[in-house]
Amino acid sequence: MPIYVYIISGFIIIYALVFLLYKNRMRKTADAFNNLDLNNEARNAVTYQMDYLDGAYAFIKEQLKTAPIDAFTSARAQHTAADETKDLAKNLVKGIATMGTVRFRTVRTAKYLVLSGDTLHLLDTNKSGNIAAHLIFDRQHLQSSSLQETTKQGGSSFTQQHFGNYRLRTYKLSLYADDQPIVLDLYSSFLTIGPQNQGTVALRVQDMVPQFVVGGNFLNKLGNKYPNLKVTTDLPNI
Repeated sequence: MPIYVYIISGFIIIYALVFLLYKNRMRKTADAFNNLDLNNEARNAVTYQMDYLDGAYAFIKEQLKTAPIDAFTSARAQHTAADETKDLAKNLVKGIATMGTVRFRTVRTAKYLVLSGDTLHLLDTNKSGNIAAHLIFDRQHLQSSSLQETTKQGGSSFTQQHFGNYRLRTYKLSLYADDQPIVLDLYSSFLTIGPQNQGTVALRVQDMVPQFVVGGNFLNKLGNKYPNLKVTTDLPNI
């Protein structure tokens, strides 16, 4: 039998296994979220939030010092097709400068939004994950900012993340600044933002619930404080 037959068969088997694992994960996620008491989970938001702030995201609490943390979430730089083209061109020029001995790739780092009283803190990180910038937006700036849902309709469920019957929502936040707006992408869930500027949903179903609650809680709290930044979420607004 020709070798290419074995290669094709191998790819088919791998694809089938990945698809089965995906379907099994989706089934477990659906079971977990369809049986959730969302009102009770909304009340657990503070607990989930403190678990994060006392754990892997303790640097956020350290950065805020004595300022209260009412809610927080992750964000990423908005990256359009035009931005991608600019990055490719810039990386190509850098590559030419090194005679092609080094390959460059633009890294867009994770960002975090923290609601503290009437102010919103934007924490930007560097490639090492350390805080590189800390911007504070007061009431006047936030009242001139905007937030709108940008969730795309359609598409296959295989390429879109769902929390049971709840689809992962996306939003565009435009923060008013004195020179030009700072535009960020947010999600209805608190996600891990990787070096390729992509939001990652937890692999374990039990870790998805805190993500879902913390992200939704931030959006609800922000909308309660500033009606111009109010959007639809799937978490009850308690």
